[in-house]
Amino acid sequence: MGGERALRRGKGIGQFYLFYGLVYVTTACNSVLSVYYDAVGLTATQIGQVLAMGAVMGFLAQPVWGWAGDHSRSKMRLVQLLVLAMIVVISLIQLNNTFPYIIVMASLFYFFLKPLNPMVDSVAIEYLDSVGGSYSRARACGPIGYGLTTLVTGALMDRSAGNVFYVLLAALGVLAVLCFFMPVVPGRQSSAAQGKKASMWLLFRDRELVVLLVTFVLMQVSNNFYHNFLPLFYQELGGDNTLMGIGLAICAASEAPVLFFADRIWRRMGTRNMFLMCGAVMTFRHFGMAFINSPYLIFVLDTTHAFCFAATSFALARYVATSVIPELRTSGQMMIWGLALSCANVTSSLAGGSLIDLFGRVQPLYLFTGSICLALVVGLFIYCRIYAPPAAIQKI
Repeated sequence: MGGERALRRGKGIGQFYLFYGLVYVTTACNSVLSVYYDAVGLTATQIGQVLAMGAVMGFLAQPVWGWAGDHSRSKMRLVQLLVLAMIVVISLIQLNNTFPYIIVMASLFYFFLKPLNPMVDSVAIEYLDSVGGSYSRARACGPIGYGLTTLVTGALMDRSAGNVFYVLLAALGVLAVLCFFMPVVPGRQSSAAQGKKASMWLLFRDRELVVLLVTFVLMQVSNNFYHNFLPLFYQELGGDNTLMGIGLAICAASEAPVLFFADRIWRRMGTRNMFLMCGAVMTFRHFGMAFINSPYLIFVLDTTHAFCFAATSFALARYVATSVIPELRTSGQMMIWGLALSCANVTSSLAGGSLIDLFGRVQPLYLFTGSICLALVVGLFIYCRIYAPPAAIQKI
């Protein structure tokens, strides 16, 4: 009842702005962990294996936490549990720098990290839509936190790669406290919500959702390679961690204005058209990376980053929130991040690390990832023309 009263009063909208900023601090720290792995002596293949194993654990975690979210009396308490578990793991990860220890601790870390974003998205969309708040504006605060973090973390990691963990612990500590003040939003299948039971397999009966997920997976194979090995590419071109931090800040800065207006863009264009637009931008970005010869030119390509992940993930999250039955919306959000991102991360991490060791360089592989993006744009365009939806659902 307390959660329902809070919903009716519309309290807590501003809290989500701060919450998203802090959640994206953890994302920013995670994006540069390959620098730490490299600093402690892991090879590119081992770094790829660590990232892939973390993605596997994230994939296994999604259905567990998705089911828990749909049945929980308070999704935010689950978020708090995830945060506290990550604090424990991060506190232990630097105790040993051997490959077996790191891969075990990274696996545990990702088991709790991967469900964080979709769980927060599930809570935010349901709560903010019910009280007239703006999900896109709240999520736009995420890149701001991301950008500020990368600027600070890049410089700190030039002194010691392990400094990233202190930034991460600080953000997680504040998140754990903030969870006490966030709205209570129960799962739709919890006893408190009196929801009906629904099987997750119902999600796969939606052909449109399946097509969008497959497209998103393949897009993120390219995008995850870009991010997982970007720190190594900066070093390849003669850059350092400070330049990398500036580049990641530019990426984040490009996301904020796009996400701020993402609801309007999505309602006007629809999910399919947003995917086509983003795929075209990703193709340009990856082919551009294949031919540049200066780390400063990466900054130019970083201005397109909003269309490589933020816009597509936003559109897909919105599709789930409006088209999937309410009882499975948390599981649906988890499926986006679990099935899509974890599978993509496993593929890009394992294949990318091995191919970098084989070729001795990062840059040649951007021709391959750019080709994937181009094929997706062509394939989705053909699908849209063959399976054109009725006018009533044209914007889905």
